[in-house]
Amino acid sequence: MAIRSEAPTVGSRRERWLSLVGRLAPLLFLLAAGAGLRFFDLGYRSLWFDEVATAQIVRMPDLNSALEYAGAWADHTPLHFLITWFLRSIGSDEFAIRLPYAIAGLLAVIALYALAAALYGRATGLVAGTIMAVLPYAIFYSQESRQYAFLMLLTTMVMFAAYRAANKCRAIDWAFLTIAGALDLLIGYLAIAVLLAAYASIGLVICCNLAVEWRASRLQAALIAAARAGAMAVLSAVLICAAFLPWLGHLQAFLGRRDLGFGRVASWYQPTLD
Repeated sequence: MAIRSEAPTVGSRRERWLSLVGRLAPLLFLLAAGAGLRFFDLGYRSLWFDEVATAQIVRMPDLNSALEYAGAWADHTPLHFLITWFLRSIGSDEFAIRLPYAIAGLLAVIALYALAAALYGRATGLVAGTIMAVLPYAIFYSQESRQYAFLMLLTTMVMFAAYRAANKCRAIDWAFLTIAGALDLLIGYLAIAVLLAAYASIGLVICCNLAVEWRASRLQAALIAAARAGAMAVLSAVLICAAFLPWLGHLQAFLGRRDLGFGRVASWYQPTLD
């Protein structure tokens, strides 16, 4: 009897180990490929003009000075400047300045794997993560001390969080969406379009679920679920806006300047296919 009860235990352990290895193997592959391509020659090139603007913040003696420096750039949000300033202790050479952005680019590979795996399965996640790992633009921006690597990471996290919040509607998923959305907005103005798309997709899922439940004659339960999801979405969006509120004046200045952003497009300009 003892031998018979031990055999399934050993077999189950082996199965658990094989399952764990199967789950970790794609992540280890993506980490190795992504890190190798992003950290190779990371400090070889000299900092160019825009990167110098980022690197200058390590000279700021305190947080107030760092915030003033970040605030002087109307076309930028402050977070990538502050990340560089908080990590100034690791050094001020090219490798050290770019290191946080390379790490963000590497994490973006894993984030895209997680998003695609949640949507379509681990095989699709591995394909998507591999494409992100070897994509030349993703590698280039991961080796540049600008906000774009963090935008890739946080935008992917926002979409992953929006998918989970819309389909599971758990408090932890809404909290994840709120944090990722606030960080994405503070890393770059491009996140405005990202957040609009994320919340639009949430609204679409809520409406589709309501329609399905209505056709199944479960209207009361569907209305309760839709009202709860809608309230959570509104609360999440309000909290994100509240987090961005201190920087709202900079956004208004950015939109109002003719030498920045959309202001650089002449009023008489007619877009063409070219």
